[in-house]
Amino acid sequence: MASLVADRDGAHALRDRTALDLARAEELFTRELVAKQFVDNARADARIAAAQVAAAEQRVAQAQRDLESAEADARMRESGFEPQQLGVRTAEARVLEARAQEQQAGALVQEVRVREAERDLAAAQLKEAEADLSVALLNVEYTEIRAPIAGVVTRKNVEPGQVAQPGQALLAVVSLDDVWVIANLKETQLRSIRPGMRAEIVVDTFPDRTWKGTVDSIAAGTGARFSLLPPENATGNWVKIVQRVPVKIALEPGQTLNPHTLRAGMSAIVTIHLRSR
Repeated sequence: MASLVADRDGAHALRDRTALDLARAEELFTRELVAKQFVDNARADARIAAAQVAAAEQRVAQAQRDLESAEADARMRESGFEPQQLGVRTAEARVLEARAQEQQAGALVQEVRVREAERDLAAAQLKEAEADLSVALLNVEYTEIRAPIAGVVTRKNVEPGQVAQPGQALLAVVSLDDVWVIANLKETQLRSIRPGMRAEIVVDTFPDRTWKGTVDSIAAGTGARFSLLPPENATGNWVKIVQRVPVKIALEPGQTLNPHTLRAGMSAIVTIHLRSR
């Protein structure tokens, strides 16, 4: 009787596990992560587990009835009413039937273990499929290159179908939100220039319009010093030329209603208010 009860409890536990596996399989199938065959297998396992639970409940109920009958026979013998020989044979037949049911329950337990092994194998295959999916999604991300800023592409160095190499410049992007002007001022004009001073900018394209800005920074060297071919005075024939130093002037936001008004490389006239700091 204890063995049958244990088998019944094991069948209940298996039914609960297969129900959870079925719910997970259906969710993964909805997300298109597993094939329909995987869901069908989980559904079949759930039906088998439910049938095993019903069979185990039947066996436990039958064993309970047999036990009650045997106890009733024992009480009759104790009270002095010996059952007839036919009753003894009936009881022996019931014992044999109970043993057969116990053997059948053992076979079902073995089947449950086989199903559990199949379930573990399916779970391992599911994890492998999820890992393959993660790798595939990562490979898809590797095919996408995102620009660090939002802007307009001004130069394109590649064509569709070409393979990008590490470190290769693919596109030149100009931001339309963060706009500034580089004013190459004479070194003699820098004495009173400080970051934070207000400035006005007029571009040659729109001579009737003025943009407001602020001195953002002053370069640490002249433009000639950091040019592609900086001048050298190795021969001693030196002619003094006033150098120019780049000064960055940031435009105040919200002045350009049309983001396509200003373009990189435009010529401009800059006026810095020395007493505005």
